[in-house]
Amino acid sequence: MTTKALRWIAALGVSAAVVLGAAPVAYADSTPAAGSIPKPGKDAGIAAWKAAEDARIAIRIKTLDALAIAVHGATNLTSAHRSTLTELIASDKAGLTALKAKIDAASDVATVKADGRGIIVDYRIYMLATPQVRFTIGSDIQAAAAARLKDVHDKLAAVVKKLAADGKDVAQEQAQLDDMSAKLAAATSATAGRADALLAVKPSPDPSAMHGAVAPVRAAMHAGRDNLKAAIADAKKVRGELKSMVGQN
Repeated sequence: MTTKALRWIAALGVSAAVVLGAAPVAYADSTPAAGSIPKPGKDAGIAAWKAAEDARIAIRIKTLDALAIAVHGATNLTSAHRSTLTELIASDKAGLTALKAKIDAASDVATVKADGRGIIVDYRIYMLATPQVRFTIGSDIQAAAAARLKDVHDKLAAVVKKLAADGKDVAQEQAQLDDMSAKLAAATSATAGRADALLAVKPSPDPSAMHGAVAPVRAAMHAGRDNLKAAIADAKKVRGELKSMVGQN
């Protein structure tokens, strides 16, 4: 092992920031919240009801615009996921725009109220569309991170193998690499197919169905990220120990 090898080991990027990149919710701060738009009073006229429903639509369109920016800036998205998310956002935006026109053309409060319900149950921008975008971006970030960490693992394993051939005791480093490999497998298994399953879910009037579809994906994303962080920790330990060993040669 030479000085060149020492520099190579030191150059391996295994920090969470380098491997995981930007958080999949980095766009959240610029995403308008659903907020609480009060319903008009019971004696309110049609103009007040139209204004309230138009406001609900406007804030959702702003959210969709923010989600579109997130998709555009997500460098790890697969082409298939990028296409699906772009189409989903465009379809919801077009549908809400058409619904606004229908509400604005309504001639009675009952029709405005009925169409206003569709703003929520027919689109589920906050309960479904936002998690679909967020977790699909996150899933592809994690998949890319796992691939990068696999490359780091294999390079570290090559150094460990060489040191073992030179008579060095690398049992601890090998155990850490084995754990790293297990954590990468767990991370990949946790999120495999989750994004595609969530993207297949359609808006529903039943909020429990929406929660039921999103909750396991959220849990899987947390599990995947935790396993990736554990793999990073293993890699950093091995890298530090190998640097020490190589430096002694």
